[in-house]
Amino acid sequence: MSEVKKKIIKTEDGKFKCIFCDFVSSNPFSVIRHMAEHTSKTSKKPSENDGKVVSGNGIEILPVRAEDYIPKQVPQYVELHSELAIYDKFLENQIPILLRGPKGTGKTLSIAYFAAKKGIPIIQFDCSENTKRFDLIGRFILRGEEVKYLLGALPTAIEIANQAGRAILVLEELNALTPQMQKVLNQLLDWRRHVYIPEIGKTYELRNGAKLLICATMNPSTYGGVFELNEDLKSRFTELFVNYPKREKERQIISLTGLDESLQTWLLALAEETRAGVAKGELSYALSPRDLVMFGEVYKALGDLKQALFLTVVNRYEDTQERKTVIARIEAIFGIQLIDFEERQEEQKEEQ
Repeated sequence: MSEVKKKIIKTEDGKFKCIFCDFVSSNPFSVIRHMAEHTSKTSKKPSENDGKVVSGNGIEILPVRAEDYIPKQVPQYVELHSELAIYDKFLENQIPILLRGPKGTGKTLSIAYFAAKKGIPIIQFDCSENTKRFDLIGRFILRGEEVKYLLGALPTAIEIANQAGRAILVLEELNALTPQMQKVLNQLLDWRRHVYIPEIGKTYELRNGAKLLICATMNPSTYGGVFELNEDLKSRFTELFVNYPKREKERQIISLTGLDESLQTWLLALAEETRAGVAKGELSYALSPRDLVMFGEVYKALGDLKQALFLTVVNRYEDTQERKTVIARIEAIFGIQLIDFEERQEEQKEEQ
Protein backbone atom coordinates (compact mmCIF):
# COMPACT_ATOMS: atom_id res chain seq x y z
CA MET A 1 0.00 0.00 0.00
CA SER A 2 1.45 3.40 -0.96
CA GLU A 3 2.61 5.97 1.60
CA VAL A 4 -0.32 8.29 0.87
CA LYS A 5 -2.74 5.57 1.93
CA LYS A 6 -1.21 5.53 5.38
CA LYS A 7 -2.32 9.13 5.84
CA ILE A 8 -5.66 10.69 6.57
CA ILE A 9 -6.67 13.05 3.76
CA LYS A 10 -7.33 16.72 4.58
CA THR A 11 -9.66 18.52 2.14
CA GLU A 12 -9.35 22.12 0.96
CA ASP A 13 -12.15 23.25 3.27
CA GLY A 14 -10.30 21.88 6.33
CA LYS A 15 -12.29 18.68 6.72
CA PHE A 16 -10.97 15.10 6.77
CA LYS A 17 -11.66 12.35 4.25
CA CYS A 18 -11.50 8.57 4.46
CA ILE A 19 -8.62 7.12 2.45
CA PHE A 20 -10.85 4.26 1.25
CA CYS A 21 -14.10 6.03 0.27
CA ASP A 22 -15.82 9.44 0.06
CA PHE A 23 -16.72 9.68 3.77
CA VAL A 24 -15.93 13.24 5.04
CA SER A 25 -16.07 14.75 8.53
CA SER A 26 -14.73 17.78 10.38
CA ASN A 27 -13.73 15.40 13.19
CA PRO A 28 -10.60 13.40 12.26
CA PHE A 29 -11.37 10.68 14.79
CA SER A 30 -14.77 10.07 13.19
CA VAL A 31 -12.90 9.40 9.97
CA ILE A 32 -10.46 7.08 11.75
CA ARG A 33 -13.35 5.10 13.25
CA HIS A 34 -14.94 4.89 9.81
CA MET A 35 -11.66 3.69 8.34
CA ALA A 36 -11.54 0.94 10.95
CA GLU A 37 -14.70 -0.55 9.43
CA HIS A 38 -12.91 -0.81 6.08
CA THR A 39 -9.68 -2.18 7.51
CA SER A 40 -11.39 -4.95 9.45
CA LYS A 41 -12.74 -6.25 6.15
CA THR A 42 -9.73 -5.71 3.90
CA SER A 43 -6.72 -6.36 6.16
CA LYS A 44 -3.91 -8.54 4.91
CA LYS A 45 -1.16 -10.19 6.87
CA PRO A 46 0.92 -7.61 8.82
CA SER A 47 4.48 -7.11 7.65
CA GLU A 48 7.81 -5.45 8.47
CA ASN A 49 8.56 -2.24 6.56
CA ASP A 50 11.97 -0.58 7.09
CA GLY A 51 12.02 -1.91 10.66
CA LYS A 52 8.48 -0.70 11.34
CA VAL A 53 5.61 -3.06 12.05
CA VAL A 54 2.90 -2.35 9.48
CA SER A 55 -0.61 -3.74 9.61
CA GLY A 56 -2.30 -5.46 6.71
CA ASN A 57 -3.83 -2.16 5.62
CA GLY A 58 -0.49 -0.34 5.58
CA ILE A 59 -0.89 1.55 8.87
CA GLU A 60 2.12 1.61 11.17
CA ILE A 61 1.69 -0.08 14.57
CA LEU A 62 3.55 2.02 17.12
CA PRO A 63 6.33 -0.03 18.76
CA VAL A 64 6.74 -0.83 22.45
CA ARG A 65 10.04 -1.43 24.27
CA ALA A 66 10.48 -3.98 27.04
CA GLU A 67 13.14 -1.91 28.80
CA ASP A 68 10.59 0.86 29.39
CA TYR A 69 8.57 -1.47 31.62
CA ILE A 70 11.26 -2.84 33.93
CA PRO A 71 10.61 -1.39 37.42
CA LYS A 72 13.49 0.72 38.67
CA GLN A 73 12.55 1.82 42.19
CA VAL A 74 10.18 -0.30 44.28
CA PRO A 75 9.79 0.03 48.08
CA GLN A 76 10.88 -2.81 50.32
CA TYR A 77 8.21 -5.48 50.71
CA VAL A 78 7.55 -7.84 53.65
CA GLU A 79 6.28 -11.18 52.37
CA LEU A 80 3.04 -12.36 54.02
CA HIS A 81 1.86 -15.62 52.42
CA SER A 82 4.81 -17.10 50.45
CA GLU A 83 3.35 -15.12 47.54
CA LEU A 84 6.71 -14.49 45.86
CA ALA A 85 7.27 -18.23 45.42
CA ILE A 86 3.72 -18.54 44.07
CA TYR A 87 4.37 -15.81 41.49
CA ASP A 88 7.55 -17.56 40.41
CA LYS A 89 5.78 -20.88 39.81
CA PHE A 90 2.74 -19.27 38.19
CA LEU A 91 4.95 -17.26 35.81
CA GLU A 92 6.70 -20.43 34.68
CA ASN A 93 3.38 -22.22 34.17
CA GLN A 94 1.39 -19.14 33.04
CA ILE A 95 -1.36 -19.48 35.63
CA PRO A 96 -3.41 -16.28 36.13
CA ILE A 97 -3.83 -15.11 39.73
CA LEU A 98 -6.31 -12.73 41.34
CA LEU A 99 -5.35 -11.02 44.62
CA ARG A 100 -8.36 -10.06 46.73
CA GLY A 101 -8.34 -8.14 49.97
CA PRO A 102 -8.72 -4.82 51.77
CA LYS A 103 -7.04 -1.66 50.51
CA GLY A 104 -3.46 -0.96 51.50
CA THR A 105 -2.39 -4.54 52.21
CA GLY A 106 0.36 -4.64 49.58
CA LYS A 107 -1.36 -6.52 46.77
CA THR A 108 0.14 -4.39 44.00
CA LEU A 109 3.42 -3.83 45.82
CA SER A 110 4.04 -7.56 46.17
CA ILE A 111 3.85 -8.05 42.40
CA ALA A 112 5.98 -4.98 41.62
CA TYR A 113 8.58 -6.10 44.19
CA PHE A 114 8.73 -9.56 42.60
CA ALA A 115 9.13 -8.02 39.13
CA ALA A 116 11.91 -5.68 40.31
CA LYS A 117 13.73 -8.47 42.13
CA LYS A 118 13.67 -10.67 39.01
CA GLY A 119 14.21 -7.87 36.47
CA ILE A 120 10.94 -8.68 34.72
CA PRO A 121 9.01 -6.02 32.74
CA ILE A 122 5.65 -5.21 34.33
CA ILE A 123 2.67 -3.65 32.57
CA GLN A 124 0.27 -2.11 35.08
CA PHE A 125 -3.21 -1.12 33.91
CA ASP A 126 -5.66 0.77 36.14
CA CYS A 127 -9.16 -0.52 35.50
CA SER A 128 -12.19 1.73 35.97
CA GLU A 129 -15.83 1.92 34.99
CA ASN A 130 -14.68 4.26 32.20
CA THR A 131 -12.29 1.73 30.67
CA LYS A 132 -13.15 1.16 27.01
CA ARG A 133 -12.28 -1.59 24.56
CA PHE A 134 -9.62 0.61 22.91
CA ASP A 135 -7.83 0.98 26.27
CA LEU A 136 -7.43 -2.79 26.44
CA ILE A 137 -7.04 -3.64 22.74
CA GLY A 138 -5.83 -0.53 20.92
CA ARG A 139 -6.88 2.45 18.83
CA PHE A 140 -6.12 4.48 15.72
CA ILE A 141 -4.45 7.82 16.49
CA LEU A 142 -3.23 10.78 14.47
CA ARG A 143 0.44 11.77 14.38
CA GLY A 144 0.41 14.92 12.32
CA GLU A 145 -1.61 13.86 9.29
CA GLU A 146 -0.57 10.22 9.52
CA VAL A 147 -2.76 7.51 10.99
CA LYS A 148 -0.97 5.17 13.42
CA TYR A 149 -2.20 2.32 15.59
CA LEU A 150 -1.52 2.44 19.34
CA LEU A 151 -1.64 -0.92 21.11
CA GLY A 152 -3.76 -1.33 24.24
CA ALA A 153 -2.65 -2.97 27.48
CA LEU A 154 -3.31 -6.58 26.44
CA PRO A 155 -1.33 -6.79 23.15
CA THR A 156 1.35 -4.57 24.71
CA ALA A 157 1.88 -7.19 27.43
CA ILE A 158 2.23 -9.92 24.81
CA GLU A 159 4.70 -7.88 22.76
CA ILE A 160 6.80 -7.13 25.86
CA ALA A 161 6.82 -10.82 26.85
CA ASN A 162 7.94 -11.78 23.35
CA GLN A 163 10.77 -9.23 23.45
CA ALA A 164 12.04 -9.95 26.98
CA GLY A 165 11.07 -13.62 27.25
CA ARG A 166 9.04 -12.87 30.40
CA ALA A 167 6.56 -10.20 31.44
CA ILE A 168 3.86 -9.52 34.00
CA LEU A 169 0.50 -7.88 33.28
CA VAL A 170 -1.28 -6.41 36.32
CA LEU A 171 -4.95 -5.45 36.01
CA GLU A 172 -5.52 -3.11 38.96
CA GLU A 173 -9.00 -3.08 40.55
CA LEU A 174 -10.35 -5.73 38.19
CA ASN A 175 -13.89 -5.43 39.50
CA ALA A 176 -14.00 -1.77 38.51
CA LEU A 177 -14.46 -2.97 34.90
CA THR A 178 -18.01 -3.09 33.60
CA PRO A 179 -19.33 -6.58 32.76
CA GLN A 180 -18.95 -5.78 29.03
CA MET A 181 -15.26 -4.88 29.42
CA GLN A 182 -14.62 -7.95 31.55
CA LYS A 183 -15.62 -10.05 28.53
CA VAL A 184 -12.78 -8.49 26.50
CA LEU A 185 -10.24 -10.21 28.76
CA ASN A 186 -11.47 -13.75 28.17
CA GLN A 187 -9.50 -14.54 25.00
CA LEU A 188 -6.19 -13.78 26.75
CA LEU A 189 -7.01 -15.77 29.87
CA ASP A 190 -8.23 -19.07 28.45
CA TRP A 191 -6.59 -21.71 26.25
CA ARG A 192 -6.41 -19.28 23.30
CA ARG A 193 -3.90 -17.02 25.09
CA HIS A 194 -4.11 -14.44 22.33
CA VAL A 195 -5.58 -11.06 21.42
CA TYR A 196 -7.13 -10.63 17.99
CA ILE A 197 -7.46 -7.08 16.62
CA PRO A 198 -9.77 -7.08 13.59
CA GLU A 199 -9.11 -3.39 12.82
CA ILE A 200 -5.54 -4.19 11.80
CA GLY A 201 -5.97 -7.85 10.93
CA LYS A 202 -3.43 -9.05 13.50
CA THR A 203 -3.43 -11.68 16.23
CA TYR A 204 -1.03 -11.17 19.12
CA GLU A 205 0.16 -14.37 20.77
CA LEU A 206 3.14 -15.53 22.77
CA ARG A 207 6.11 -16.98 20.94
CA ASN A 208 7.46 -20.39 21.94
CA GLY A 209 9.22 -20.07 25.27
CA ALA A 210 7.85 -16.62 26.15
CA LYS A 211 6.07 -16.39 29.52
CA LEU A 212 3.35 -13.95 30.60
CA LEU A 213 2.04 -13.88 34.16
CA ILE A 214 -1.40 -12.25 34.30
CA CYS A 215 -2.26 -10.83 37.72
CA ALA A 216 -5.28 -8.88 38.89
CA THR A 217 -6.11 -7.11 42.12
CA MET A 218 -9.44 -6.18 43.64
CA ASN A 219 -10.84 -4.76 46.86
CA PRO A 220 -13.92 -6.27 48.52
CA SER A 221 -17.20 -5.86 46.63
CA THR A 222 -18.49 -3.79 49.56
CA TYR A 223 -16.30 -0.90 48.35
CA GLY A 224 -18.01 1.67 46.15
CA GLY A 225 -17.60 1.92 42.37
CA VAL A 226 -17.19 -1.79 41.71
CA PHE A 227 -19.05 -4.51 39.82
CA GLU A 228 -19.50 -8.22 40.39
CA LEU A 229 -17.06 -10.32 38.40
CA ASN A 230 -18.53 -12.32 35.56
CA GLU A 231 -18.39 -16.00 36.47
CA ASP A 232 -16.64 -16.82 33.20
CA LEU A 233 -13.89 -14.32 34.03
CA LYS A 234 -13.65 -15.35 37.69
CA SER A 235 -13.23 -18.99 36.70
CA ARG A 236 -10.15 -18.11 34.64
CA PHE A 237 -8.20 -16.97 37.73
CA THR A 238 -6.76 -18.68 40.76
CA GLU A 239 -7.39 -16.55 43.87
CA LEU A 240 -5.22 -15.45 46.77
CA PHE A 241 -6.87 -13.59 49.65
CA VAL A 242 -4.60 -10.91 51.12
CA ASN A 243 -5.89 -9.88 54.55
CA TYR A 244 -4.41 -7.53 57.12
CA PRO A 245 -1.10 -9.01 58.24
CA LYS A 246 -0.50 -10.55 61.64
CA ARG A 247 0.84 -8.13 64.25
CA GLU A 248 4.51 -9.15 63.98
CA LYS A 249 4.43 -8.99 60.18
CA GLU A 250 2.79 -5.57 60.33
CA ARG A 251 5.42 -4.44 62.82
CA GLN A 252 8.10 -5.46 60.30
CA ILE A 253 6.35 -3.35 57.68
CA ILE A 254 6.14 -0.15 59.71
CA SER A 255 9.61 -0.63 61.18
CA LEU A 256 10.93 0.09 57.68
CA THR A 257 9.95 3.75 58.27
CA GLY A 258 12.37 4.01 61.19
CA LEU A 259 9.74 4.63 63.90
CA ASP A 260 10.75 3.70 67.45
CA GLU A 261 9.21 0.60 69.00
CA SER A 262 6.79 2.44 71.27
CA LEU A 263 5.24 4.33 68.37
CA GLN A 264 5.03 1.10 66.40
CA THR A 265 3.17 -0.58 69.27
CA TRP A 266 0.71 2.30 69.64
CA LEU A 267 0.05 2.44 65.91
CA LEU A 268 -0.61 -1.29 65.73
CA ALA A 269 -3.06 -1.06 68.63
CA LEU A 270 -4.88 1.86 66.98
CA ALA A 271 -5.06 0.06 63.62
CA GLU A 272 -6.51 -3.06 65.23
CA GLU A 273 -9.15 -0.99 67.03
CA THR A 274 -10.25 0.76 63.81
CA ARG A 275 -10.57 -2.61 62.06
CA ALA A 276 -12.67 -3.93 64.94
CA GLY A 277 -14.74 -0.73 64.75
CA VAL A 278 -15.46 -1.29 61.06
CA ALA A 279 -16.42 -4.91 61.73
CA LYS A 280 -18.92 -3.73 64.37
CA GLY A 281 -20.30 -0.96 62.15
CA GLU A 282 -19.02 1.78 64.45
CA LEU A 283 -16.45 3.18 62.03
CA SER A 284 -16.40 3.56 58.24
CA TYR A 285 -12.63 3.34 57.71
CA ALA A 286 -10.08 0.75 58.85
CA LEU A 287 -6.42 1.76 58.99
CA SER A 288 -4.28 -0.35 56.68
CA PRO A 289 -0.53 -1.04 56.65
CA ARG A 290 -0.29 1.64 53.95
CA ASP A 291 -1.85 4.19 56.31
CA LEU A 292 0.64 3.28 59.04
CA VAL A 293 3.61 3.60 56.67
CA MET A 294 2.26 6.97 55.52
CA PHE A 295 2.06 8.11 59.14
CA GLY A 296 5.72 7.17 59.58
CA GLU A 297 6.73 9.17 56.51
CA VAL A 298 4.67 12.22 57.52
CA TYR A 299 5.93 12.12 61.10
CA LYS A 300 9.55 11.97 59.92
CA ALA A 301 8.92 14.90 57.56
CA LEU A 302 7.09 17.15 60.04
CA GLY A 303 8.43 16.04 63.43
CA ASP A 304 5.01 16.85 64.92
CA LEU A 305 3.16 13.84 66.36
CA LYS A 306 -0.25 15.51 66.68
CA GLN A 307 -0.22 16.97 63.19
CA ALA A 308 0.93 13.65 61.70
CA LEU A 309 -1.92 11.84 63.47
CA PHE A 310 -4.48 14.33 62.20
CA LEU A 311 -3.20 14.28 58.61
CA THR A 312 -2.97 10.50 58.30
CA VAL A 313 -5.57 9.17 60.77
CA VAL A 314 -8.18 11.58 62.16
CA ASN A 315 -8.92 13.27 58.85
CA ARG A 316 -9.83 9.91 57.32
CA TYR A 317 -13.13 10.31 59.18
CA GLU A 318 -15.68 12.93 58.10
CA ASP A 319 -18.50 11.95 60.44
CA THR A 320 -18.35 14.02 63.66
CA GLN A 321 -19.06 11.08 65.96
CA GLU A 322 -16.47 8.91 64.26
CA ARG A 323 -13.86 11.65 64.63
CA LYS A 324 -14.63 11.93 68.34
CA THR A 325 -14.36 8.16 68.73
CA VAL A 326 -11.00 8.00 66.94
CA ILE A 327 -9.59 11.01 68.81
CA ALA A 328 -10.59 9.41 72.12
CA ARG A 329 -8.83 6.17 71.18
CA ILE A 330 -5.69 8.02 70.08
CA GLU A 331 -5.60 9.95 73.34
CA ALA A 332 -5.96 6.74 75.35
CA ILE A 333 -3.35 4.80 73.37
CA PHE A 334 -0.74 7.54 72.78
CA GLY A 335 -1.26 9.39 76.08
CA ILE A 336 -1.61 12.80 74.40
CA GLN A 337 -4.29 15.49 74.28
CA LEU A 338 -5.84 16.06 70.83
CA ILE A 339 -9.06 17.92 71.60
CA ASP A 340 -7.27 21.28 71.65
CA PHE A 341 -5.68 20.51 68.28
CA GLU A 342 -9.10 19.63 66.83
CA GLU A 343 -10.60 22.87 68.17
CA ARG A 344 -7.81 24.92 66.57
CA GLN A 345 -8.47 23.22 63.25
CA GLU A 346 -12.17 24.07 63.48
CA GLU A 347 -11.34 27.71 64.28
CA GLN A 348 -9.08 27.90 61.23
CA LYS A 349 -11.86 26.52 59.02
CA GLU A 350 -14.28 29.18 60.30
CA GLU A 351 -11.75 31.95 59.65
CA GLN A 352 -11.36 30.77 56.04
